Amino acid sequence: MTHHLETIIDAHLHTLIEEIGERPGASPGDHRAAQFIAGTFTHAGWEVEEQRFDCPQWTHHSTRLTLNDRTLTAAAN
Repeated sequence: MTHHLETIIDAHLHTLIEEIGERPGASPGDHRAAQFIAGTFTHAGWEVEEQRFDCPQWTHHSTRLTLNDRTLTAAAN
């Protein structure tokens, strides 16, 4: 059972991280992730209720993180 659960979790993480990717609040990726999670719960037999609320949408133009003249990997969220 544990191995099966790990396989399912790995598949879900792959979908969220690799297929959907970045998902800042109110972004298209954020909406795709919410739909994926709701669909997963519904498929498992759970009742899903979506609660909507206002959230400002923003567009990412660039991210740069520099420390002591060294550029580090960074992502905005």
